Amino acid sequence: MKKLVLSGFFGFDNAGDEAILFTVIQQIRKRGYEPIVLSANPAKTSSLYGVESVHRMKLKEIFSAIKRSDGLISGGGSLLQDVTSAQNSIYYLGIMQIAFFLKKPVFVFAQGIGPLQRKGLRRLTGSLLNRATYLSVRDDDSKSLLRACGVKKEIDVTVDPVLQFELMDKPTLPSSLESFLHKKPIVFSLRSWHNDEQLIPYYQEIIRTLNDKGIPVLLLPFHQPSDTTFAQTVQTSIENPLLYTCEEPLSLEQMFACIQQSSMVYGMRLHALIFAASQNIPFVGLSYDPKIDAFLSLYKQTPIATVESFNANQTLGVIYETMNHLDNEQEKLHSIREEVQRLLDIPLNAIDVHFSTPSKR
Repeated sequence: MKKLVLSGFFGFDNAGDEAILFTVIQQIRKRGYEPIVLSANPAKTSSLYGVESVHRMKLKEIFSAIKRSDGLISGGGSLLQDVTSAQNSIYYLGIMQIAFFLKKPVFVFAQGIGPLQRKGLRRLTGSLLNRATYLSVRDDDSKSLLRACGVKKEIDVTVDPVLQFELMDKPTLPSSLESFLHKKPIVFSLRSWHNDEQLIPYYQEIIRTLNDKGIPVLLLPFHQPSDTTFAQTVQTSIENPLLYTCEEPLSLEQMFACIQQSSMVYGMRLHALIFAASQNIPFVGLSYDPKIDAFLSLYKQTPIATVESFNANQTLGVIYETMNHLDNEQEKLHSIREEVQRLLDIPLNAIDVHFSTPSKR
C-alpha cells in the first residue's frame, strides 16, 4: 500500500481544517493509500483518525516520514498566504522542498491560494510550484494568482474536499443541544474580526430580531477557543430561550450533525457553509476573505454582507427571503451536486493516474 504524507494546518483544533483532514483521509483510503499526517498534536490526530502522525515542527520526524512515503499531499485550505505572516507560506513551501530533495512527487491538493502580497514570496511560490508533480486549486482566483506568481504548469480547478465529508454514524449530542435542534434553528457560525466593535452590534440586532419573531438561533463555534469566546460576547445582552450558544467542544461529526438538523446557515466560517452545501441546507455567507466569495460563486451566490459593509435590515431581508423559499433553495443546491462531484474527483483521479503510470510504480 502506498503511503502519502498529508501537510496542512492540522492539529490546531480548527474545525474547518480538521474537516479537510478527515475528508482527505476518508477519500484516499477508499483509493488504497495510507496517510501519514504532519500535525501540531500528533497523539490527538492519531487517536481521532486512526492514522500515523508526526509532529509538524520536528524536522527529523518530517524528513523520516516523507522519506518513507511515496509522495506528499499539500492541502487543502488556504496554506499559501501572507495575510497573517509570510512564515505560513514559507513553512508549507519548505515541506514541499523536503519532498523535492527526497525526489518524492508533490501533489498540491485543492488549495486556496493567497493573498500573497510580498513580491519575494510570490517568486518563491512560483519557482517551487513549477516543480510540483500536480497542481489543483479550489477556485479560479487562486489559479490566476499562481499564474501571476509565474507558475507555468497545468493547474486544475476543483472545489474544497470537505464537500465530500461523510457522516458514518449519527453522533450523540449533549441533551440540551439535541433538544434545541428539534426547533430547527438557524445556525450562525461567526468569528472575531478587527472591527468587532461594529460587527457585534450588527450580529446582536439580527439575532435579537429573529428571536423576537420566534426564530431560534444556534451559535456554533468552529475554532476553539476563540470562536466560543466570541459567541459568548455576541450572546451578551440577548436573553432569550430561542438563542443557544454551543459552549462545549464538539467533534467534527457533532458539528456536522448540528448543521444537518438546522433550517439554514448564516456563515462567516467557510466550512460552516461547506457543511451546509454538502447536505443541501440553504446558506448565506458573510465575506471576510476572497475564499468566501469564491465558494459562494460556485453556488451562484454573492455575500449577504462583508466585514466592511453590512446592514442588519438588509441581512434580515435576505434571511427571511431564504427561509420563505427553503424548498427552492434546496433544489438549487441539489442541481449543482453532479458538477461538484465531478470537480471533487479531479485531484484524486490525478493521483491515481500518477501511480498507475508504469514508470511511476
